[in-house]
Amino acid sequence: RRWPHLANAGKYALAFVVIGLGAFHPDVFSAKASESDSWDAMLRSASAYQTVWLVFAIVSTLVTYAWDVGMDWGLGRKNYRMLRARKMYARVEYYYAAVALDLVFRFLWVLTLIPT
Repeated sequence: RRWPHLANAGKYALAFVVIGLGAFHPDVFSAKASESDSWDAMLRSASAYQTVWLVFAIVSTLVTYAWDVGMDWGLGRKNYRMLRARKMYARVEYYYAAVALDLVFRFLWVLTLIPT
């Protein structure tokens, strides 16, 4: 069974690309945008390199999130209201909150990788 192992390796490969692009960037948001500028101004002045980094960061985060929820936690089963058959907690709200918070925290973590 290669499926889960190759997909898991792909997930890690995406994360390594994000880290590598962040570590070896030629320059961070160009000098045209100072620290006091808005995100909008910084994105307008972003180079192609930073755009590629951003795309990989978003894709990597979404793939890792989907892996967390579907493979690691066993959630996302349609016939169980997007949960799983056997639950550890009686309140389903805990599961839905964990799924939502995982996505939020994954993107917050990616913000720490933005090359500065």
